[in-house]
Amino acid sequence: MNLEFFKAPLILQLALGGGYLGYLAAYAGIRDHHKQIDVAFLTVVFGLAATLYYSFAESRTGQIPAIILAVGFAVIVGLAWRRIGRPLVRGALKRGRLSYADDDPSVTTTIFADTRHDVSQVNVVLDDGRELRCDNTANFKDAAIAPFIYGADGSIALYVTHACRLQPDGTQSEDPQVDVRNSEWGDNLTIIPAGRVRHVDIRLKKRG
Repeated sequence: MNLEFFKAPLILQLALGGGYLGYLAAYAGIRDHHKQIDVAFLTVVFGLAATLYYSFAESRTGQIPAIILAVGFAVIVGLAWRRIGRPLVRGALKRGRLSYADDDPSVTTTIFADTRHDVSQVNVVLDDGRELRCDNTANFKDAAIAPFIYGADGSIALYVTHACRLQPDGTQSEDPQVDVRNSEWGDNLTIIPAGRVRHVDIRLKKRG
């Protein structure tokens, strides 16, 4: 770690530290494709919010509270950009027929960055033809780990309630998985490496 950062003026430390936290809040889960130049400039953008708020608050609250408030403000700005600003800009570009694309690295990144819908059902087809399914993710909403996780590397974690396999005669057998939830031992979460996944079917349900 470069300790020269701690010798920099306070306002610069605040801009970089608060700005980076704001950046993390704004792009959590969708920043794997960002290059160093993207990280640097986005940190500067959110850092401006921190420094502007600090300059406003410092004379009113004192230095230490102003620093804390400024960093918190940068994070709030990042969250606001993720929740409101980013969708508004993308919607405006589409309505203006300027661009129908986005900067997300994959379709799955776009889907799972959406917070307006829940995944209600999941069916994963493996490379050997087997299918693993969770019929109702809501049954696991209080589980220790989220009912369904799609990793950035393509790996998948789900609670398997049914396993299906194609038989030699062309029929498909379905085996309900018993004891997925166990009051004594806990919930049985299945993790599937990316290399084993052929394709994934999901149902999305709008949040009430």
